[in-house]
Amino acid sequence: MLKLITSLTFLTYLSLAKNIKFNSNDPRGQIQDPNNECLLQPVNSELSNLTTEIYTYKYNDGLHASNVLSAVRHEGCSGNGACTWQFIQCDYSQAYKAAIYTLKNIKYGTHLYANIAAAMSHLSDTLDNICYVYKYYQFVVYKDPCDGQYYLYNLAYNQWVYASTLNLVTHSSCGDGQAYGHGC
Repeated sequence: MLKLITSLTFLTYLSLAKNIKFNSNDPRGQIQDPNNECLLQPVNSELSNLTTEIYTYKYNDGLHASNVLSAVRHEGCSGNGACTWQFIQCDYSQAYKAAIYTLKNIKYGTHLYANIAAAMSHLSDTLDNICYVYKYYQFVVYKDPCDGQYYLYNLAYNQWVYASTLNLVTHSSCGDGQAYGHGC
């Protein structure tokens, strides 16, 4: 989960205290909180061009683009935009009924990238490749209407982005009955 420092509270499945479930049989992510029947809603263009610092919900630290191996970690922000990201709307997905976003880091000018090692990186490419060719850079954003939290879902792996142990930011799937935010 991530929190935006602006008026939005932003999460990205990084660590949720409540028991929200994911139905893996629905590719559009029908996501429901069994306690109050809140469904995560796909976000459309309302985040387009928003630039904000992003913080994790569980650890209350920044989504930090590091200069070490282009890794994205959750840790203290080193300043100069290392934890500041711009949401760029690339397209719209009929399948997900949501906008497709890429997140651009302000300090490095690189984009959030889901890599093959189940970790998150920040890398460069042309905007055409980022938005229309390589889904590793593409995310659908979901919002919980009950508590205002946001979640990132990567389209290349069909997995959630979350804050893991040891300051790692990773991506993984959740099966039926598994709760977000616990490394499912």
